[in-house]
Amino acid sequence: MIKKITYASAMLLAASASASFSASAATKTTASKCPATMDVDSVEIRDGQQLMILTKAALENYEMAVAKDAKCVSMYRETYRAKYLPELKKLDTGTSEPLVKLKTAPLLAAFENAMQPDVEIKETNSRVDAYYAVANAYLETAMPGKWKVAEDNDEMRGEKTYLYTLESEDVAKLSPPYKEAKATILVMQKEKEGVISDPKIMYYVSDGQLTLPVEGGEIAAKYDDDGISRYNGKICSDDNRSFCPDLAIYQLFAYLDVRSSHKAIIELPFYIDGRYQYHFKTTGLITRRTTPDYLLQKKQENRKFINE
Repeated sequence: MIKKITYASAMLLAASASASFSASAATKTTASKCPATMDVDSVEIRDGQQLMILTKAALENYEMAVAKDAKCVSMYRETYRAKYLPELKKLDTGTSEPLVKLKTAPLLAAFENAMQPDVEIKETNSRVDAYYAVANAYLETAMPGKWKVAEDNDEMRGEKTYLYTLESEDVAKLSPPYKEAKATILVMQKEKEGVISDPKIMYYVSDGQLTLPVEGGEIAAKYDDDGISRYNGKICSDDNRSFCPDLAIYQLFAYLDVRSSHKAIIELPFYIDGRYQYHFKTTGLITRRTTPDYLLQKKQENRKFINE
């Protein structure tokens, strides 16, 4: 069962899935039907964390228009400036903490700089990167979290893996022969030849065995004060301790829900002991920016030309 898609979620979906955004779909877009600009006024901004996510999504959509659909560029710029510049100003004036105040000042300038008219795509990408940097610096100061970040460098394959992990606040007491199990949310990204992948998410427990039908099933989750979300997936480890959401849509929404929330309850089913509801403080997840698809396509074109 796929959860209801709110407009805010759709905006995040558009940004996070930019690597799979097709050029053919973009060329069919008309200025009056530019995706992610319609009904933008209905988007509710709860706090600085959500504002950073939404402004990043807005800039991703704007950059995609610069790269692929000139008809939408002015509409994106007008719509997003009207929506988010006042919110960024409020963020700055509404903060009194000195360290946070220092981090809010660059946000407005970087956002405006990224949306300047008549800027080439390479320079637009550089300016979006600059906004990501100041947005992440704001989040690290204003909303620090408990996420641990690690990197693994595979020199043989020329591949780097980024791991973001968050342990549960509680522990499940299990029946013998098992003892007790903490749960961990793991988010992973790969980087190869400068291309950074979309984040993938999974959940695992330190002891016991998770149980789902062989063909897979669903787990339930609740974020902040929202309703219950459900993700289809399968056990994805030989020791039966890991659950991976199935299909791209479940992966994507599971990641977006974790990233945009401050707290979560994840319900995992154990062999013998049944379901246990784990609690997480999810504030502060900052992953690396997924490489825009036009850059990936350019690399592929260059590789093809060299091979020929």
